[in-house]
Amino acid sequence: MLAQTRLSEVIPKQLRHCRSLKQLDLSNNTLHGYIPLELYELPQLTDLMLNNNTLSGSISPSVANLTNLQTLALYQNNLQGDLPKEIGMLGNLQILYLYDNQLSGEIPEEIGNCSSLQMLDLFGNQFKGQIPITLGRLKQLNFLHLRQNDISGEIPASLGNCHQLTILDLADNRLSGTIPATLAHLQSLQQLMLYNNSLQGSLPYELTNLANLTRVNLSHNKLNGSIAPLCSSRNFLSFDVTNNAFDHEIPHQIGYSPVLERLRLGNNQFTGKIPWTLGLLQGLFLLDLSGNLLSGEVPVQLSLCNRLTHLDLDHNHLSGPVPFWIGRLPLLGELKLSDNQLSGTLPQELFNCSNLLVLSLDGNSLNGTIPPEIGKIKSLNVLNLESNQLSGPIPPAIGRIPPSIGTLTKLEALDLSHNGLAGEVPSQVSEMSSVGRLNLSFNRLQGKLDKRYARWPATAFDGNLNLCGSPLQSCKDIKSPSGESGLSESPVVIISAISTTIAIMLLLLGAALFFKHRREAFRRASELDSAYSSSSSQAQRRPLFENGRHDFRWIDIMEATNNLSEEFIVGSGGSGTIYRAELFSGETVAIKRIARKDDPFLDKSFAREIKTLGRIRHRHLILDWDARLKIAVGLAQGLEYLHHDCVPKILHRDVKSGNLLLDAKMEAHLGDFGLAKPLTDNHDSLNTDSNLWFAGSYGYIAPEYAYSLKATDKSDVYSMVIVLLELVSGRMPTDGRFGVDMNMVRWVESHMDMQTSHDLIDPLLQPLLPNEETAIFQVLEIALRCTKTAPAERPSSREASLLLVHLLNDTTLHSDKMSPDPYL
Repeated sequence: MLAQTRLSEVIPKQLRHCRSLKQLDLSNNTLHGYIPLELYELPQLTDLMLNNNTLSGSISPSVANLTNLQTLALYQNNLQGDLPKEIGMLGNLQILYLYDNQLSGEIPEEIGNCSSLQMLDLFGNQFKGQIPITLGRLKQLNFLHLRQNDISGEIPASLGNCHQLTILDLADNRLSGTIPATLAHLQSLQQLMLYNNSLQGSLPYELTNLANLTRVNLSHNKLNGSIAPLCSSRNFLSFDVTNNAFDHEIPHQIGYSPVLERLRLGNNQFTGKIPWTLGLLQGLFLLDLSGNLLSGEVPVQLSLCNRLTHLDLDHNHLSGPVPFWIGRLPLLGELKLSDNQLSGTLPQELFNCSNLLVLSLDGNSLNGTIPPEIGKIKSLNVLNLESNQLSGPIPPAIGRIPPSIGTLTKLEALDLSHNGLAGEVPSQVSEMSSVGRLNLSFNRLQGKLDKRYARWPATAFDGNLNLCGSPLQSCKDIKSPSGESGLSESPVVIISAISTTIAIMLLLLGAALFFKHRREAFRRASELDSAYSSSSSQAQRRPLFENGRHDFRWIDIMEATNNLSEEFIVGSGGSGTIYRAELFSGETVAIKRIARKDDPFLDKSFAREIKTLGRIRHRHLILDWDARLKIAVGLAQGLEYLHHDCVPKILHRDVKSGNLLLDAKMEAHLGDFGLAKPLTDNHDSLNTDSNLWFAGSYGYIAPEYAYSLKATDKSDVYSMVIVLLELVSGRMPTDGRFGVDMNMVRWVESHMDMQTSHDLIDPLLQPLLPNEETAIFQVLEIALRCTKTAPAERPSSREASLLLVHLLNDTTLHSDKMSPDPYL
C-alpha cells in the first residue's frame, strides 16, 4: 500500500518478482509512463489500484492472467486505446473503475462473462458503439455508469435482468429508441439517469414497479406521453424531465413524495391545472413548470412549501391574480411568472420576500401602480415588469439607496417597458451604479434626464414623447403638452448649484455629529474599562444572561478560561476571538470576545450571530469520518446543482461551513443565498457594476477575488474546498494557530510538502481505519486541485462532485469488504 506517498517516475518492472503480492495500491501519486507488462505476471493479485496518476498507454490483453483479480481501479489517468476483450476472462472481478481516461472503441461483449462484477464505471471516456446486451448476464451488478461517452443505439432490454442494480447512469451519450419495459424488473433501482440523449416514445406503464427511485433525470430527450408510470415512488429527492414532449396532466401522485426537493417539468406540453398535491411537498425548494400549457390559478396549497427558493411558472396559460401568499415564502430567491394571463394589481404582500434575486412578471395583464414597498427587496438583482398595463409614477423606492452600506441595492436589470407609467423618472434611478440593463421605453414618462443617464442607450427611453435630455435629444427641442418649450438650461444650472451647496452643508454637519458621537463612545468605553477593573465581587457574580435557560456569570467564565488565556482560543474572526470554556456545571460553551466596543456595525453583527446560534441545536457535535465525507458530498452536489443544473446558473458567493444546514439524517444542504447571483445570457452578472461590492466571508474567499472583485464558479469551488479542509482538520480558516502569514490552504500545502500530512487530520477522528485514512488524503488531493492559484486550472463543481461521489462509493465499498459478515 503506497497510496499518496508522492511517488513519481514510472512503475518499476521489478515488481514482477513479488509473486505472492495480493494487493498493489499506488494510487494518488504522480506516476507516469505505461503500465508495465510485468504487473500482469502476478498471479495472486486481487486488488490493483493505480488510479489518480498520469499513466498513459493502453490496457494490455495480458490482464487476462490476473485470474484472481477482484478490484481493478485505473481511473483518472491518460489511458488510451480499446478495453481488451480479454477482460471477460476475469471471473472474480467485482469492481472495474476506468472512468476519466481516454479509452475508445466499443465496450467488448466479453465483459458479460465477468460473472462477479458488481460495479462498472466507464464514465468520461470515448467509447462508441452500442451497449453490449451481454451486460444482462451480470446478475450481481449494482452500479452501472456509462455517462459522457459516445455510445449510440438503443438501451438493451437485457439490462432488466440485472436485478441488483441501484444506479443506472447512461446520460450524455447518443442513445436512441425507447426506454425498454424490462427496466421495470429493476425493483432495487434508486437512480435513473438518462438525460442528454435522443430517446423517444412514451414511458412503459410497467415502470410503475420502480417504487424505490430517489433520483430521476430524463431531461433533454424526445420522450412524450404521460409521466405517470414514473411517479409511484414516495422516496424522490429530485425529478427532472425538462425539455421533452411529455403531455397529459401532471400526475397528482408526484406530490406524495415528502422528501422531494427538486421538481423540474419545464419545456414540455403538460396541460390542465397545477395539482394541489404539490403543496404536500414541504421539503421542495425548486419547482419548475415553465414552458407548458398549464391553465387555471396557481394553487394556494403551494404556500405550504415554505422552503421554496425557486418558483418558475413562465410561459403557460395561468390566470387570476399574482398570489398574495407568495409573500409567505421566506426563502424565495427567484419568482418567474412571465408570459401568462395574470391580471389585477401587484399584491403588497409580494414584497415581503426579502431574499428575492429575480422577479419576472413580464408579459401579463397586470394593472395599477408599482407599490413603493418594492424598495423592501434589497437583494433584488433582476426586476422585469415589461408588457403589462401598469400605470402611475415609477416609485422612488426602486432607486432608493439605503443608508447602510451593507444594504445597498443589488439591482442589475430593470425592465418596466411597454406599460403606461407616467411622471418623471426618479433621480434615484440614475444613482444606481449597479444597474447595467435599463429599459423604460414605451411608457408615458416625461421630464428631463440629467447627464448620469447617458451611460444607457437612447433605446432604453424610446417611446416616451415628453422625455428629454441625455441620452435623448435636448429639452429645448421638445414642446411640452401645453405648447411651451421644455426646460431651459439656465434654471437647471441654478437649481443644480443650490442643490450641491445644500448637499455639502449637510455633509459637513453629518461629519461633525459623527465625530461628536465617536468622542462620546470612547469616553463611555474608558468608563466601562474602568468599571471592569474595579468591579466588586457581587457584580462579578451577577448573571451575564438572565433570560436564558442558564445563568452564566462573569467570574465563572474567567475561571474556566484562565482569564481568556490564549490556550483556550478555538477561533478568531473579524469581530473578535472565540474561546472554549468548560464550566463548573460540566457544560461546554463558546465565548466570543468582541474586538472593539461601541461599533454599531459590530454590535448588530454580533446580535445577529447570537440570535442565530441560539436557534441551532444538533445532536451530532462530534462526527466520524463517514459523516464528514457525506457532508462534503452533499455540499459539492448542492454547488454542482447551482452551477450546472439551475436555469439560470447561480453563483453562491458565500460558501462556508456556517451556511451548511444538516438535517436529521446528516444530509448537507447549502443555504443562505443572500449574496447569490444568477447568471443568464441577458443578465450576465459578471459584466455589471455590482461586482464592485465585496461579497463573501473572510477565510473562504478565493485569492483572485481580492484584485478582480469578480465572482466566478471557480471562486465558489475554492470556497467549497475550504469547508472540505475544515471537515478534515477540524479547524476553521480563521484559526489563530495558522499565524499572520499563513492561510489554511498554505498550511495544508506546507504539511503535504514536508510529508507531515498526518498532522492535518482532526485528532477527534482518531483512530482511523486504513481505508478511511486513504480517503482523507484523497480529499486533501482533491482540495489542492480545487485551490490552484489560476482559476482555470481548478476543476468545475461538477467534476469535484463526481470525484467526491466516487470516493464515497469507494469508501463504502471498502468498509463493506472489511466488515465481518453479520450472518456468520
